[in-house]
Amino acid sequence: MSRYDKAKVKIIKPCERTKKLEEVCRRLWKNNFDDSTEYISFYFSDRWKESTTIIYGEESMLHLNPYRMQLFGSEKTIYYIVGVCTDKAYRHRGYMDALLRESFRYLYEKDAPFVYLMPADEKIYLPYDFTNVYTVNSFEIVSRNGERKNIDNKLLAAGYDKIAQNEIKAAVYAEMSSNEIEVIGYAELSEKQKSEFIIRSEKIMSEIFDCYVKRDEFYFEQKNREMKACGGELAVFVKAGKITGYVMYICEDNPETVETVIFDERDGTEKYIDALFEYSYRKGDMQKKGISKLKFDESYFVDKILNDERNVKGGQKILKRQTFELLMARVINIKSFVKMFTTECEENMYVEIEDDFIEENNGKWNIHLGRKSMVTEYSEKNDTQSDFCDENRNDKYKKMTISQFGEHMLQKNKFYLNEMV
Repeated sequence: MSRYDKAKVKIIKPCERTKKLEEVCRRLWKNNFDDSTEYISFYFSDRWKESTTIIYGEESMLHLNPYRMQLFGSEKTIYYIVGVCTDKAYRHRGYMDALLRESFRYLYEKDAPFVYLMPADEKIYLPYDFTNVYTVNSFEIVSRNGERKNIDNKLLAAGYDKIAQNEIKAAVYAEMSSNEIEVIGYAELSEKQKSEFIIRSEKIMSEIFDCYVKRDEFYFEQKNREMKACGGELAVFVKAGKITGYVMYICEDNPETVETVIFDERDGTEKYIDALFEYSYRKGDMQKKGISKLKFDESYFVDKILNDERNVKGGQKILKRQTFELLMARVINIKSFVKMFTTECEENMYVEIEDDFIEENNGKWNIHLGRKSMVTEYSEKNDTQSDFCDENRNDKYKKMTISQFGEHMLQKNKFYLNEMV
């Protein structure tokens, strides 16, 4: 049974934040998540500046973080729910239920088509009509253990210090792979190189995906700060003087790539894998961890490794593969949601929606999907005047929960959403 006081639920916009609020939110974050001091500092000094905070007293909170997203060629602000937590002593009292309901109402009034999150446990969010929306493949790969271990032992026996060892090993490994691709930190690029890189990144995303966070200077500068807070950085792949992709690299527990984007897959994925190993050795991260493996958290652009092991050359070996649902989404405003879709394939839909949390979504809806998608709520008056009335419909509306409707529609959408907070 819920035991919450609705008066204690507060919505605090970025311009309304106070030092006291930040202290409360920092404490809740530290108490409920395993993030490092460096990452917490990054979040509250950087990302949180844009966030809308919904808080219950000083015991429970969630943050709505805005992203400028490209949706079928149009730009719109979409909110990402993060920082969802309640202090242990106050759980199971309905506080988070109140915050989620309040967030739905707040977002509905902003005409948000949908909201998304990365669940700690999908079972928490299924009752609130969230549905899985983004599946990823992750894997760990080890490279040339025997040869590299042999080199490590020889350098150690020769008495080289750690800095010299790292430099020598990076050079030797580069020669071993005959790799013409190198990895360079984003901060080392000239302004002209950054501009060209950003334009190319945005172009490749727009060519492949219907829905993704806009790649611009603000996005990449912030991502670089975020990666640095995790012991890594944003870096680019360079081949023959041209930028051919990028990697978001971190090293907290072990070296891993949060995102690896390759502009031209014809270069051969294994060359990029080799370049990342050389980069990690040069940074000294593998030596510090005593390992010779890299973890790839998301692998859309390197999935050929998973699908065809013949692409894994030079002694690379996949240790662990995992496919899992990374993100969940929920329809917020059905009208805004339908109108965001554009498609060459014309389609009419007639649905009767049930939504236990957002009353305005309930009812019968006439939906037309096409180059300009439309939606109207059924009534005897507007049904006879509808521009897309289907005489063969026989007045039969398919009953769907808002979750079922969201899942049906979102599977038509090609997502690339890989943000951490």
